[in-house]
Amino acid sequence: MKDIMKGLNPKVIELAKAHLKMCMENGLPIVIIKGLRTVAEQDALFEQGRTTPGPIVTNARGGHSFHNFGLAYDVCLLTPNGRLSWDMRSDMNGNDILDFIEIGNYGKIVGLEWGGNFKSIIDMPHFQYTFGFTLAQLREGVEIPNE
Repeated sequence: MKDIMKGLNPKVIELAKAHLKMCMENGLPIVIIKGLRTVAEQDALFEQGRTTPGPIVTNARGGHSFHNFGLAYDVCLLTPNGRLSWDMRSDMNGNDILDFIEIGNYGKIVGLEWGGNFKSIIDMPHFQYTFGFTLAQLREGVEIPNE
């Protein structure tokens, strides 16, 4: 897990740990699968479904994602048999609430923005903390607090 969080802003790491803990306490074992993403990695994801095989998964080119600035991470569920799951219809804790809705709500409770509320591409596994900065400000080099 340490390697996955490498490159994330310390505030994002703090919120991610609180998020993971809250999910675990409520029967939703989640794992962070991606944090910091390079511009090249982001560009490759952007090309998916456009010039390379696979479904479109992002509208963000390199430099246009909070992942590129260490301010975002993605999660998935860990099933009882140890497999990773992105099943948006699952209810592993049996409380009649879809798991990713719960995961999103817990993220919001700890102070994160949730990709499930995005308007263009709904991104249920995505969480970010932007310090109120826009991507344009980040690309211009605004200083991100390192606390």
